Amino acid sequence: MKKIIWVLAVSLATACHQAKKEDTTTSIATVGVDSLHFSTQLDSQRVALYEIVNDNMKVQLTNFGARIVSLVVKDKQDSFVDVVLGYDTAEEFIQNSRNFYGAIVGRYGNRIGKASFVLNNTTYNLEKNDNNNTLHGGFNGVYNKVWKVDQASSTSITFSYYSPDGEAGYPGNVLMKVTYSLNDKGGLEITYDAETDKETVLNLTNHALFQPQWNRGFHHLGSPSVDRCR
Repeated sequence: MKKIIWVLAVSLATACHQAKKEDTTTSIATVGVDSLHFSTQLDSQRVALYEIVNDNMKVQLTNFGARIVSLVVKDKQDSFVDVVLGYDTAEEFIQNSRNFYGAIVGRYGNRIGKASFVLNNTTYNLEKNDNNNTLHGGFNGVYNKVWKVDQASSTSITFSYYSPDGEAGYPGNVLMKVTYSLNDKGGLEITYDAETDKETVLNLTNHALFQPQWNRGFHHLGSPSVDRCR
């Protein structure tokens, strides 16, 4: 019998940071990533770009890691700006997946010391991808997987991923879902939901990194090594 692990809703308020105004005529449609050049294939599955938008905000997302690719809001000078770090193509996200930009990380976000834990008197050994520890779910974390799109509308999208028992060392078959929704207050809500058939540990979260100066154009990182921006 399956049991609900948890459901969590997170609301990110739209903040206004001062940024240098370069173009007073920018529209929300012109800022972000070009969908025509984004898509690719991974493990015979299509990795694509999706978009949710309202009058206040536009969020572009991909099913690779159920991640945020760009988040476009207005600054104090009334120009639309992309405020998260990322790349312009799916291939760059795949090649640099260990940066975790915008991704859902797990099964267990953050580190587990010595890459093991004990649950119900059983020791589970995990993948070591951070020296002697496991970080954000290991090499086979959900950030590194192609998720399904369960539903999509103009202001909401739900991704799902089925993680089989033993994946990356974690117990239980887990069906997880993440929904991104835009509300009418200028916010982005992220809702997490999961079901399992076996007692396990789970700690999903989003790893979006916001640009230090909220400066339009900084999104286009280009370089395959951008740890300096973390």
